[in-house]
Amino acid sequence: MIKQNVNVNHISTYSFRAECREDVLNFLALPEATSLKKITIVPDPTFPDVEVEIETKLTVQEVISALEMVEDGHVMVETLKACALVSNGMD
Repeated sequence: MIKQNVNVNHISTYSFRAECREDVLNFLALPEATSLKKITIVPDPTFPDVEVEIETKLTVQEVISALEMVEDGHVMVETLKACALVSNGMD
């Protein structure tokens, strides 16, 4: 039998853009959001868009699955990257 070493305490950082703050609040209302360790929301000074950085134990696929549950969450899914906000070009 092969054992896999899994670090259950590993925290990953992800970042994404949302069309509006309400999209992020809808994400935070999901049960998956209870695994977030930290969230940073940076509003755009001109548009309703916000940029978001989260720290969580979730895998990237688990984050994608959660974001896909948000109505109009496609922008969050499309801009999601496994990196800090400062490194995410949002393309």
